[in-house]
Amino acid sequence: IIMIIITNENLVFADGNISNNGGINFKRITIEDGLSQTTVEYIYQDSDGYMWFGTDNGLNKYDGTNFEVYKYKGEDENSISGDIIVSIIEDSNGYLWIGTTTGLNKLNRKTGKIKRYLADGSNGSISDGNICEMFVDSKDRMWVATNQGLNLYDNKNDKFVKVASEYLENKGLQDITEDHEGNIWVSTR
Repeated sequence: IIMIIITNENLVFADGNISNNGGINFKRITIEDGLSQTTVEYIYQDSDGYMWFGTDNGLNKYDGTNFEVYKYKGEDENSISGDIIVSIIEDSNGYLWIGTTTGLNKLNRKTGKIKRYLADGSNGSISDGNICEMFVDSKDRMWVATNQGLNLYDNKNDKFVKVASEYLENKGLQDITEDHEGNIWVSTR
């Protein structure tokens, strides 16, 4: 069992080993260890076992020893669209999707290439750059919640379809899940 605790100043994990006094052994991970920033917004473990930490200053990939940090680099299209990482998910093709407060990004973990999806108002673009949450359902569909509404990713055409609903638009979506009957649940503020 591994437990991860996020505080305002540290990322702390416990490896599940019980010490002689009956307590759990914790290890602190800080900027000195390579973490880009101590405010961790999101934690995700990919299918290869790497830990990904979304911070307020970039995306951090952790292999158990070292960090690789992905940051916004202006017009460099192979950088993430923003440094405040709010959501991370992996799709069935092994792509890592990174939601920021300024756009959505797809990272090809094999090549290191990043594709940005911005809310530019064009047909098929995401409804808003402020990503709140992402979810892959049992039918392998990816849902993306933003401050301006819900989007469904069209993998075949590499575009987004906005899910039209007066209940979801401009509501600041928070979370998405699926129940055992295949119904998609979305929470708002």
